[in-house]
Amino acid sequence: MFTYQDTDLLRRGSAPHWKIEYEDSVYKIYDKNNDLTGYFFPSYPLSDSEIDDDSLVLKLVDSHTTVFGGRLLLPMLKLNILDVEEGQNLDNIINQLSFNFKRAEEWKNWYHSNKERYKISKCLAYTAREDRQMLSIVMSLGLEFTLGTKEILIFLTPILENLTKDGMI
Repeated sequence: MFTYQDTDLLRRGSAPHWKIEYEDSVYKIYDKNNDLTGYFFPSYPLSDSEIDDDSLVLKLVDSHTTVFGGRLLLPMLKLNILDVEEGQNLDNIINQLSFNFKRAEEWKNWYHSNKERYKISKCLAYTAREDRQMLSIVMSLGLEFTLGTKEILIFLTPILENLTKDGMI
């Protein structure tokens, strides 16, 4: 089992930079300003038919079950080029695409530099549900961890701190 060197982060007396809330089988991640930063989707050890049963998922969470794997969803980049009714000049389009290309390269580099450290098995981009202009990145983490808001906070804090330090979130 992989363990982080810094799991006592929350016990040092400093204010946590992150807050985790559990809602409908998903953990919402908030930053120190209480802004929604991302989502964490644990891989619950349930069959496809059982995963829709909220009571089974809640039972796993309430019993602080140890599970393996999950997906971390974070904002990746904002396109700012779609659905502009008045149109855009080509220089603006080129600037936005160039900026976003660099941002995508930064994410790719972060992933390659950290995939072994955090056991990231896969990294994919998706169009955000709420905003067609936004691409989200989803990283599949192949680590064992315990369910529960405090436990997920301890588990994710090193990754979130690294992403913050590197300017990714």
